[in-house]
Amino acid sequence: MLCLLPFALGVLGLVSPARLRAIVRKLATPFGFYVGAAFRVVLGAALLAVHPSTREPEFVQVLGILLIVGGLTIPALGLARLRGMVDWFMECDPALVRGWGALALSFSLLLGYEVGFGTLA
Repeated sequence: MLCLLPFALGVLGLVSPARLRAIVRKLATPFGFYVGAAFRVVLGAALLAVHPSTREPEFVQVLGILLIVGGLTIPALGLARLRGMVDWFMECDPALVRGWGALALSFSLLLGYEVGFGTLA
């Protein structure tokens, strides 16, 4: 179930970059940044919990660790830097936003494949 959020955001980024930007704009609050960081930590912990039973356990384990480190790094970046990243994203060409959407969609499909659709993904 955890790969559904990146899947939905990826599809949205491909189909409607303007709507994805609107969602990002609404979530660009201190609370939204912390929710995003917590989601990464939870997803990383879930991957670490199931990595022994996945198709590529070492890959899933490394991915889980990277997600946890990324989630813990977000608060350390500070709100000003995070807002700067959001401002940059808002000004990106729609083709680049679609590229990020394709990346998110690919990531979610890879997660689903690795853990086996229907187990935890």
